[in-house]
Amino acid sequence: MIRNLLVVLVVLLFVSCEKKSQTPQEMILGNWVEVKKKTKGEEDLPPPPGNDTLGYEFKGNGICEFKHGYFDYEKFYNDTSSQRIVPYLGTETKYIIRHKKLNIYNPISKQWDEYRIKKITPDSLVIDNGSEILFAKKQYDTLNAPDFDTVILSSSPCYGSCPVNNIMIDANGNVAYQGLFHVKNIGFYWGKIKAKEFNSIMKQFKSSDYIHLKSGYFATHTDDRTVYVTFVKNGKIVKAITDYGSDAPKEFVWAYEPLIFKAQNIKFTPQKSPQFLNTDFNKIVFPKQNLYLFESEFFYLLSKFRSGIEIDTQFEEKYEMYYYNKLVEKVKTDGRNYKFYLKDGTTHTIDIGFDFLTANENNKELNDEQNN
Repeated sequence: MIRNLLVVLVVLLFVSCEKKSQTPQEMILGNWVEVKKKTKGEEDLPPPPGNDTLGYEFKGNGICEFKHGYFDYEKFYNDTSSQRIVPYLGTETKYIIRHKKLNIYNPISKQWDEYRIKKITPDSLVIDNGSEILFAKKQYDTLNAPDFDTVILSSSPCYGSCPVNNIMIDANGNVAYQGLFHVKNIGFYWGKIKAKEFNSIMKQFKSSDYIHLKSGYFATHTDDRTVYVTFVKNGKIVKAITDYGSDAPKEFVWAYEPLIFKAQNIKFTPQKSPQFLNTDFNKIVFPKQNLYLFESEFFYLLSKFRSGIEIDTQFEEKYEMYYYNKLVEKVKTDGRNYKFYLKDGTTHTIDIGFDFLTANENNKELNDEQNN
């Protein structure tokens, strides 16, 4: 009797200690990156490069994120205007798993795309909708990646209808924006997003391990766009990355792509600033400091000019800034205050609130970007 009781207790202990097998709904949670594709009648293919690689993040509330984002190209191709834009529907959608089938809602077609789950484990996923696609689960160390309090993006023209714009977003949700071509809003604007949206943006860049990326990535083909991304912490530019032709690691492209189209869903107020704060070239140079600001760095400082306070206070004019505007003769600064000498004989001094030059003195990231 005692022996039988001991046997029962051992069995119960073994069963209670055995790890409970996970359901597909549990195993699918997390980030997945395409590693192989196989179409009918073809050999296994490696994942496409850069932003062509598929990626998903499945969350526990029936929400998933499609890393590419959804674009309404049909509406774009039916647009006959000279400044047609690609309507952006975001990255977030819904999903359901039922009877070994993964259904993902497509906001473009407004229908559910169905994929047969051929295999799922805690670290691998195979789905089939005519093409068999193998995904691997990816773990991102976002806790050890450094925070930033401002991100600035500039996107260049291409041979086509690429959006050409500049956008700066800070941790408080403040947005400075300039739309140039193939965008909804042309000109300079102020806007606002929720702080949690900024946190989501930062998380995506931290997932790309942005701080350890190279300063420049350059595809070998021609006629593509160039994207410039700058990260700022306490007024200091901590990282500046140039990416031509989406040659950067896929996670970085997935992080910056939504920013290019972010302005389509922001309520803006036009910026009203004097003409001398509009430049003819996207470049600012501090020759004495050997500091060259291009695209996103340029827009960062330009936005500080436009949001700064005009003052009458005198200051020591230590440095000269090369600033391209047909109304401006020269610009003198001490790093914080910038005195614009106009060709009509008037002057305007703007206090941006901090010493930009001291914060970015001997900035390796800017030197690296300049040399690429």
